[in-house]
Formats: sequence, C-alpha cells, structure tokens
Amino acid sequence: MLDTVISSDFPFFQSIRCPSLLRILLRILESSLLASRSHWTHRLVERIVIPPSAGNRSTTTAGSASATSTTANSVTLTHLPSVPVRTGAWSSVVTATNGSDTLSEGPATAQSGNPQTTGTTLSDEECERLCSTMLLTQNATVVHLLLEHCLPTEAERDRASEITVLREVRNIICTYIHYMFIAEPALADVIVWQTYPRSLLAVSAQAIPSLHICLDSVVNVFRLSGDYAKMIFCLDLVSHLSLHYNIQSALERAAFMIDSFYHILTAVVSTDERPDLFQACLPALVRLGEAFPSLAPVIVRLILAVGAQIGNILPEATRTTLRLSLLGDRDSDLIEWTDETLALPLRERSAICLRQAMITFDKIVRRSSAQRFLYYPPEWNSA
Repeated sequence: MLDTVISSDFPFFQSIRCPSLLRILLRILESSLLASRSHWTHRLVERIVIPPSAGNRSTTTAGSASATSTTANSVTLTHLPSVPVRTGAWSSVVTATNGSDTLSEGPATAQSGNPQTTGTTLSDEECERLCSTMLLTQNATVVHLLLEHCLPTEAERDRASEITVLREVRNIICTYIHYMFIAEPALADVIVWQTYPRSLLAVSAQAIPSLHICLDSVVNVFRLSGDYAKMIFCLDLVSHLSLHYNIQSALERAAFMIDSFYHILTAVVSTDERPDLFQACLPALVRLGEAFPSLAPVIVRLILAVGAQIGNILPEATRTTLRLSLLGDRDSDLIEWTDETLALPLRERSAICLRQAMITFDKIVRRSSAQRFLYYPPEWNSA
C-alpha cells in the first residue's frame, strides 16, 4: 500500500494539482508511514530481522548474542551493521528458552538445491540501528517524491502569473515536509546529502522553515562529497537560507565555501572546466553578497581573479566588446547555462561566462553597498 501511495509512476499521483485531493493523499501517506513505523517497532521488540538474500550472505562468527560479522564480497559500511548469517550446510537458528532468545546451531533447510536461512536474533543496538536506518530511508524516499511533485510542468512554466495552483500545492507539500523534519531532524541531513533539484531551493528555503537545521551538516557534504555538483548545491542552499536566516552560522559557512571555491577555481580546475563551474557559482554569489555585505569584497576578489584567468584566453577585441555591451544595459539577467551552451567551444563559453561575471560584479556592487562602491585592498592584487 505504501509503495502504491508514494510511487511517482502512479497516474493519480502525477495528475494531482487539486489542493483538496492532495491533502487527502498526504493524510493517507501519513497514516501509511505511521503504520509502517508501528509494524517495524513490533518487529524490533521481537528482535527478528530478515537476513539478506542468498547472493549477499555474509560469514558468521558464532559467539554471544552480540556476535559480529564480515562480508566476503562487499565492503561493510560502519553505519549499517551486518546481519550474522552462517552459510553452508549449517546456519544460526533462533530458539526460545524460558522466554529469552538465544542463538543455536542447527541444519538449514533447502529448496531447489539452495540453502534457505531463517531469521536471526541480533543485539538490541544492532536491531535499533537497522530499524532506524530503514525507516529513515523510507521517509527520505517520500520527501524526494514530494519535492519532485513540486516541479512545474511545461504548461506551468509558460504562465506569467504567480497566483497558480502550483503555488498552493507547493505550500501544502512544504508544510508537510516541514513537520517531517521537526519530527525527525536527521531526515533533513539525509536529504541534503542526497540533494534534490536546485530549481526547488528557493521554494524549499522559504516554505520549509525547519530546513535551516541543515546548516549544521552542509559543510560536511561540501567537504566530503568530492563532487562539484553537490558542492554547487551546498553553495546554493546556503545562499538561499542566508536570505531568510541572516545568522552567524550561515555567515561562517558562506565564507568557508567562498574561500574554498576561490582555491578550486584558481588552482584546481582545468581551463576547460573553469567557465562551466564558475558560471554555476555566480547566482549564489549575488545572493550571498546581498545577504552579507561584509562578504562582498571577498566575493569581488573571487570574481576578478577567476574572470581574469578566463579572459586571458580571449582576444583583446572580444573583451572590449563585452565591456562596451554592458555600459548601457545594467539590468541584464544571468542567462541559464544549458546543454547547448556546454557544447560550445571553449572560447565561446569563456566569452559568455566573462559577460556573466561582469553582470554579477555590477549586481553585487549595487546590492551590497549603498555608496555603490567597494573597498578592494591593494595587497589582493599581488596575491
């Protein structure tokens, strides 16, 4: 029932743009999640865990009720304890003696030549970790499907009005997700680790107040992911949250990410990768400069340094043309970087990116300083 309710392939779920029907669906979904949690809580009390399939069995070291195991063909994750299962002709079987569960040795049953293992008893700590991990994964799946339902259709993208059914649907879904995050704060951290469409960051940061708790873990995602796409996601998330929560923790994380991207863009990435990565950072840099004017000089330093490296591969005539094209057009918007743009040659991408950097520089100066100028320390020129 739960799989049917939350499946994105379910036609009824795809066609819901009626707020009243959506509220009914969310009530059914909430009941299904509570029933699932109750079911696994009772299984946890019984201390019975279904072992993995025959293809993923792990070798058992028999011992006390807190026996540990190692997996032969895969690396065991530290946060997911292994289920003790013995392969071969003998396996661990659960028996009950005077109301207490114990591990005993007994022959394993077989069907069609394949040994069939039975449920095994784990320690209380292992059972709780397995159960909590499974329920957390289930809730994270629900949140991702609900967020995907907030994405606009092609017809909704063409509508210029802000008063649409989609806006009400987003408010209903984001309110539901907000209460899920309050009930289980670890769920918000999981969603950030897995990421979701960046186009929904503005909506989620505004309509999910509890999302600000992700500021505690977003730096770990930024540092440990090793993926430029996730790093850009973290920068965008912090920039949107900073517009709504102008607090010290957001300032510290924004400063750390700006310094990190300065090093990455100037000394790590290749010449071919630099324009694509740099343009992805520009919208977030504008928001951070608006939220924290004290960071504006640092952001400008990044834009000037990276822009100079990108401009070095362009002819002087091209750079002059770009500067002249922006003299009378101060309200230009940043264009969206599409697949067609990524397919362009390096010089054309660099020219587009340099123009975007000039627009970003102008916006930061106008939005972060009432005097319309920024102090740029002279020693930065030699850095």
